[in-house]
This record gives sequence, structure tokens and C-alpha cells, in this order.
Amino acid sequence: MSNLTKSKAVKFAAGFVGVAVAFAMLAAPAFADTAANLQATINSLMAQIQAAQAQLTALNGGSTTTTGTMTGYTFNTNLTVGSKGADVMNLQKVLNKSAATQVAATGAGSPGNETSFFGPATKAAVMKFQTANGISPVSGYVGPLTRAKLNSMSGTVSTTGTTTMTYPAGCTSSVGYIATTGQPCSSGTTTTTTVGGSIVFAPAAQPANSLAPANASRVPFTAFTLTNTGTTAATINSITVQRTGLAADAAFAGVELIDPNGLQIGVSRTFNSQHQATIGNPFTLNPGQSETFTVAGNMGTPTVEAAYAGQVASLQVVSVNTSATVSGSFPVTGASQTINSTLTIGTATTYVSSYDPNSYRTESIGTTGLNFSGIRITAGSAENEKLMSITWNQTGSIGSTDLANLVTIVNGTSYPMVAD
Repeated sequence: MSNLTKSKAVKFAAGFVGVAVAFAMLAAPAFADTAANLQATINSLMAQIQAAQAQLTALNGGSTTTTGTMTGYTFNTNLTVGSKGADVMNLQKVLNKSAATQVAATGAGSPGNETSFFGPATKAAVMKFQTANGISPVSGYVGPLTRAKLNSMSGTVSTTGTTTMTYPAGCTSSVGYIATTGQPCSSGTTTTTTVGGSIVFAPAAQPANSLAPANASRVPFTAFTLTNTGTTAATINSITVQRTGLAADAAFAGVELIDPNGLQIGVSRTFNSQHQATIGNPFTLNPGQSETFTVAGNMGTPTVEAAYAGQVASLQVVSVNTSATVSGSFPVTGASQTINSTLTIGTATTYVSSYDPNSYRTESIGTTGLNFSGIRITAGSAENEKLMSITWNQTGSIGSTDLANLVTIVNGTSYPMVAD
């Protein structure tokens, strides 16, 4: 029973069970012997000039926001539909610099959510890029001509920083001196902060190869670690995974992201036509923070899995979707799990309980002790079940701050919870 509106679709796993509802001096340039090197040198100098101008502006006005570029990326490999890896992700980032060529407006492939997989949307964006830059034929294939154009642009990715000047007491700008000490006002402190953070992606110790029984939830497939090596907090929007191996997408009822505490992040997702799913809700990694996550699969019923028994499936992590800088090698593949339809594992069934109002109501502001919903959970006869957590999905137009003192009551014991 809980005082929070929620949906009631739930899935359990035997043994691991949960309920889821739902810089300032300019350097002299070296001689550039090729057009690409010359362009890279120009880009580097422009970035340094912008940084110096930002500091000068800060000295005379307080603070300024500037846009610079990261180290240029060189495309050395031809790319086409089905290609994977860092080249693809950087290609999407370049395409997303212009609204006329962006891969997608929202979701996977959109600005800040670039992936490592070259699919139909990337091909369409490449064709727009080729048309806009007079590259023929307009095929969507990234060959030598398209790579040359991309490299002439240096494959740069925009970042944003803020330079702030803190003046000594008695000064309002960098001009003049402090009357009492004679100290120059320009002796203040300059601080430059880069927005977005820096994320290092790495594979973790992978789960063992085993079975993926019918009705099992959260079967562990792939583990990975994210580390924020930057000086600012970084928000991870989602993770894109892809089903691989000699198996069918339909063998999965869904896939989900599990945090270091074994709790589900976001809701379970099914695969799209590219055998991919974008999983997880946005979460934050603070500077220096390192966490290990698991991609898990929910399997279908015995009737469904009978058609796929013996197939061996894997789940790859193909991209980390964030506005922060991401370094690491993609994709990462974890365990290969064999689909099984004959093992009998623990089950649990949920019902609407007598505590559920089961109707829409109008309540006055300030009402306390209000029951929003209630469920009853019944374990099957095969084995004991352990309830790890309950996640309620808030629906309606209210905000999370409009509710207070939320609790889930289990057999008379109250467990406080937080609406996010």
C-alpha cells in the first residue's frame, strides 16, 4: 500500500527479485605540410584565441561564457550501415552540429545522445551532409570523399566553459589600485570551469555464461563501469544496448539497467528494428565518482521461450548517452546466456488489493494519510521469493514536490520513499 499513484505491471526474478512498476598564452604554430594539418593548426589557434579573449573579457567585466572545441577527431575508416564504434559516435556528433543534418531530434542519435551504431537514421543524415557539401554520389556511404570533408572540419565537438574574475575588495574591475594597500585590482582570481564533465567508460568483471530461464527477470548479461574524471558533475541520460548472438529479440520480454545497489534505473525496454534498446533514466556522477552498472534481461514465459530454447544471446553496450565527453572502447559484450524453457523457477503474481481505492478522487490540499494504491503479491510454490524493492511510477500532472511523507507499507511496516 502506498500514498503515490502507480501502475501495477510487475516482474520477478528467482533469487534476485524486485518489483518494477514502471589556458592563456598563444603558442607559435608548427609548419603544416598538409591541408589537414593546417586546418588542425588553425583550429587549435582559434581555440587558444577564444580562451584568451574570454579571460580578457572576464578581467574587465566579471564573467563570460565561451564556446571552444575539443581535440580534433580524424576519420580514417570508411563507414556504412552496420558499422560500429567510436568513428560512428564522432560521425553522429559532427552531423548533429547542424539541424539540417542531425541524426535525430530526440532519443538515440540526437544531440547529446549519440550512439556507436550506424543505422538507417545515420545513413539518412550522411546523405543530407553529402548533399549540403556537394559530395557525389549521395549514397549515405562514408567513403574517402566524405571522410576528407569531415576531416577538413576537424571532426570537432563543441564544449562550453565559463571564465570568472573575482576582484579584490574595493575593486569593481581589473583597472586601478586598492586605496589602502596599493595592490592592483588586476590581482584577482580567475576561474575557468568546463561544463559537462568527462566520463571514462570501461568493461567490468562480466557475469558468468549460464542459462536464461523462462520467467526469469534481471538475468545479468553485461557489466560496465563509468568514472567521472572531470571537475564538474556529469549527467548520464541513458545507455544504448544491442542484442547480438544467435538469438531472437522476441526471446526477451525487455531489458533494463541495474545500479550498483541492484536497483533498477528506469523502466524495462524492448528492442527496436535495429535490435537496440535505450535504457535507464538520467542520473548524475559527481567528480571522482565511479560506479559499476549491469545490463539485465527479462525473459518471456515458458510458452514463448519454447520457440527460442537453446539460442545463445548476448547484450552489447554500444553507447553512453550524455553531453559529457566520453572516452573508452565500444561496444562491450558481456556474458552469453542460453535460453531455457524447461527449468521451473520461483514466480510471483500481483493483484489489486483491498487497500486500493480503484477510482479517481478529488482531495483537498493538505490531506494526510491518503491511500493512493494497493497491491497484493503472492509467491508461487516452486521456491521462496525475496522482495528487494518496490518502484512506484507517479502519473498525473502533479510534481514530485507536491507530495510529502511518502511511504510504502508492507505488512504493517512503513518504508519511507522519495519521489524523483
